[in-house]
Amino acid sequence: MIAGSKIVAFGGGHALGNPPLAALWDRDQDPIAGLDCVGQLLKVVGRVLPMSREPLEIQGRLRTWEGAQVVRGQKEVALARGELEELTLIPENAKPTEEGLRAIADADFLTICPGSWFSSVMPHLIIAPQRKAICELKARKILILNWPANVTNPPEELGDTGAANHLEVIRTFAPDFKCDFAIADQIITGGELISSQIARNSGSDQHDSKKLALCSREIMSAEVIR
Repeated sequence: MIAGSKIVAFGGGHALGNPPLAALWDRDQDPIAGLDCVGQLLKVVGRVLPMSREPLEIQGRLRTWEGAQVVRGQKEVALARGELEELTLIPENAKPTEEGLRAIADADFLTICPGSWFSSVMPHLIIAPQRKAICELKARKILILNWPANVTNPPEELGDTGAANHLEVIRTFAPDFKCDFAIADQIITGGELISSQIARNSGSDQHDSKKLALCSREIMSAEVIR
């Protein structure tokens, strides 16, 4: 978790590996003090905060053709094949840091960034007190979807099942989470999503033919100009 300038970001892409962090943790017996020390050394803008003060491990229960299977560990859960039925953190009663909860409460924007879906994204939405803080937050929430797998970026998590399945994991295990914006490259969606007011009126479940025609004309005109 990176907090700064009223923005809180969850995600991967950490430039510093785990060994230096583990060494500082062992020295100070405090992950927050260790991360603050690293932040000062690297002149980090903002503050890097751990989700919990205790080491956590992710565990998943899957339904496969052989029956139920329990796997533990980020890589093991990410590469497992089958229908994911349960996703938990070990220990299950882990507490989030007060510093992290305060940063969330004070944020004007919250971004869930690209990264390992099972080690950098979902843990923040599994630990109950933090999920509650995120879901109840009035600040705008931005979800940034991972880049799709290809030849240079081989499929790993969720068996290369696409962005829809990543969203389904969130919907299944954090159903109260709602984002205000989702950012994805066009190559992920296969096209461009057009958001427009096309209902007859507020609360209607029917299209307004004039609004729909105007929206269609704008799309066609833009394509002709392009």
